Order: sequence, then structure tokens, then C-alpha cells
Amino acid sequence: MPIATSNPQLPLISPNTGIRKEGIFERSGIKAVRLRIAAGTTVPTHNSNVDVVAVVTRGSGTFTVAGSDRPIAMGAVVEMTPGQPHSIEAAEDLELVVVHCRLVTGADEPRCGAAS
Repeated sequence: MPIATSNPQLPLISPNTGIRKEGIFERSGIKAVRLRIAAGTTVPTHNSNVDVVAVVTRGSGTFTVAGSDRPIAMGAVVEMTPGQPHSIEAAEDLELVVVHCRLVTGADEPRCGAAS
């Protein structure tokens, strides 16, 4: 099994925007980042070409996925399939761990937690 590479400091998404992204780990097929969004800041609508799972580790705000608003706070989990438009608005300083990966959808593929 390959060892995940660490990239502790990815560049700012955009300087002076109140949005900061740090790499947690990355290896083939999966990447995790810590996303920090300052209170009052919005991450504009965008989408991803892979599956995304975001876990709120601090703060609160609103996560909008495919036009549906969802209030978020510490412990909330938001998942998205490829191509779903989404945005985030921070009511308080907000921190999320965001995992980008390609989730298995085929019946013959191994699944997490399955006996090997």
C-alpha cells in the first residue's frame, strides 16, 4: 500500500479572501485538505469532478449543495457526488476537513469495512 504524502501548506485559494486551504494528505485516488473560512466569507459556487465528503470541525455556517441550503456546525457531514454545484457561507470562523476521492459504486467492487 502506498504511503500518503503530506503537503502541510497548500497555497491560499486566493490571497486576502478569508479562505485558506492546507493539505492533510494525498495519494493516488484520494486527497484530504483542511479548509478554513473566515466569518462572513463565502466560498463561491463551484463543483468537483470527484466525490467529496466534508466534515465540519469548528464554527458554523451554511453549505449549499445543488441549490439546497443546509445549516452546518461542528460535527456535520456533507457529501457530494461529482458535478454537484456547491458553496459555503461562514457565519462564524469555519473549519472543515474535506476529502476528495472516487467512491466505489459498482456491486463487484470492494467496500469499506467488508471482510477481505
